[in-house]
Amino acid sequence: MIRRQGLSGCVLAAALLAGCAQLPPPAALAYHVPAVGSSWSYQMRTTGSFGNAVAEIPVRMEEQTFEGRRVLSFEAGGQRQLQDRQGALIAVTDLQGRVQQRYDPPLGFEWPLAVGKTWTRSHTVTLAGNPKPVPFKATWTIEAYETISVPAGRFGTWRMRYSDSFGEAHTIWSTPETLGIFIKRVSERPAGSPQGGAGMRSMELSVAPH
Repeated sequence: MIRRQGLSGCVLAAALLAGCAQLPPPAALAYHVPAVGSSWSYQMRTTGSFGNAVAEIPVRMEEQTFEGRRVLSFEAGGQRQLQDRQGALIAVTDLQGRVQQRYDPPLGFEWPLAVGKTWTRSHTVTLAGNPKPVPFKATWTIEAYETISVPAGRFGTWRMRYSDSFGEAHTIWSTPETLGIFIKRVSERPAGSPQGGAGMRSMELSVAPH
């Protein structure tokens, strides 16, 4: 069974807050790395195959060494999501450093970002307990630039759509070039999902980075 956690990393059922469309900046040129030691929180709601829960999820950003190189480490929910300095997901580990998921190439954006841009990449994911890499394709589309309201405030965001050949889909309101984090994410699984059938998870920023 393919288990998807984290970005697929950080990090969704509730009625969606209405977004106010606005003119986007010309392009987002590069990833903004959050300050080392900074922290923030999300309010998470899950239904169906994601479970049925409401929880507050704190996140803390650090740096660490992984396989001989410095990477960004986002600790949340008893795991660490390891990213490169372009914001792409390399691996998910437990707090003892044991790899749970490993992505090749890293799973992330194709820079620069602009409204209407779409791309598809082939990846493999290697899971704990199964040394054989599993191939999949991931497709991203930048749908709009809009301001949304969440418990932590109002933010100008890039609204992105992610889908993969495992059947999961995510709508992500992100600020990769300013705060370096997502503001809101809604994840959906179809009825036939191998992860246990239909489900939804929503995450909204409840405490801004500090």
